Amino acid sequence: MIDTSVNNNLISNGDFSSEFENWTHFATTPAAATFSITDDADKTAAIDVQSTGEADWNVMLFSDNIKLAKDTNYVLEFDAWADEDRDILAEIQQNADPYTTYASEAVALDGNKKHVTLKFTMKNDDKPQVKFCCGKTNNPKATKIYIDNVSLKVDQNK
Repeated sequence: MIDTSVNNNLISNGDFSSEFENWTHFATTPAAATFSITDDADKTAAIDVQSTGEADWNVMLFSDNIKLAKDTNYVLEFDAWADEDRDILAEIQQNADPYTTYASEAVALDGNKKHVTLKFTMKNDDKPQVKFCCGKTNNPKATKIYIDNVSLKVDQNK
């Protein structure tokens, strides 16, 4: 059964308080990156990109198998920033071929924490990924990226 209740965060551990539990990350050659959790009180995912690779998905942080319902409106929210100006790609995408993208937004980052909101309507029942692509985007840079407070909820304002 797909949970469409309002105010229920469908992302488990979106605050990274349990390290990378329910999250997966990778850097695919020729990209290079290290992934860590900051050691301050407000745990944050830190992606230190040393080489962006050849595609946006060559460096990725994602959460998998989130059950979403057809014709339901959702809102993805998160905080993000980077040590130097660059962009990332936030996506809701099917996690198998044909990799249908349900929502996607390029997000310009700088040294200031930015709250991002991405609204979308599901085209069909699916269990897609919520992913943050940090590889070769439109404005790539080898720098450290921070992501925190990730939530995906039914959009009660639609």
